[in-house]
Amino acid sequence: MARYTQWDFIDLINRYGIAYHEKTLGQLFCDDSAQQVVDLLVQECELGQVVTRLRSEVLSVEKTDQGFELALNGESVSARSLVVASGGLSMPGLGATPFGYKLAEQFGLKVLPTRAGLVPFTLHKPLLEQSQALSGVSVPAVVTAEDGTSFRESILFTHRGLSGPAILQISSYWQPGGVCEH
Repeated sequence: MARYTQWDFIDLINRYGIAYHEKTLGQLFCDDSAQQVVDLLVQECELGQVVTRLRSEVLSVEKTDQGFELALNGESVSARSLVVASGGLSMPGLGATPFGYKLAEQFGLKVLPTRAGLVPFTLHKPLLEQSQALSGVSVPAVVTAEDGTSFRESILFTHRGLSGPAILQISSYWQPGGVCEH
C-alpha cells in the first residue's frame, strides 16, 4: 500500500472522469455522488478478476508453496496472494474484530499497539464545567501536538469536551498524557 499514493488514486478518479472539488485541508469530494467511487472500485475489481465473497467467515489462513489456503465457513479457497482489509477495533457494532491483528501476528508481522484516532477529546472537571456554556460554539483555531504537527481548522465545543475538524485531525497525533496547544 505504501507504493500506492493519494496521487495514484486521484489519477484513477481522473481516468474515470469523476468530477470532484477540494474543500479545506485538501479534502476532496465528488461533485455528484460518492457512489461513483464505489462503482469505479467495483469495476477495477472486475477488471482485475478479483473474487469477492460476502458473508464468508475466514476460519484459518495457511501459507503454502503456491500462496495461501483459506478455510471459510463452508469451503476452502486457494490464492496466490492475499489482501487483508479487516478494519480496526474501534467499531465492534459495525463488525470490527481483531482478526487482522491476529493474522498479522500469525505471519510474524510487526503489530503496533492500537489507540484511538480521529476522535473528539473529552474534558474532565473543572475544565469541562468551565466550557459547558460554550457547548455548540465553533471557533477557528490552530491546534498543535507536542511533536509540532498542527492543523488550522475549526474547534467545536461539545457537552463532553472538544470536537470539530482540528480536534479530530490532531487526535491522531496526540499521545496519552500529552498536551495539545491552541
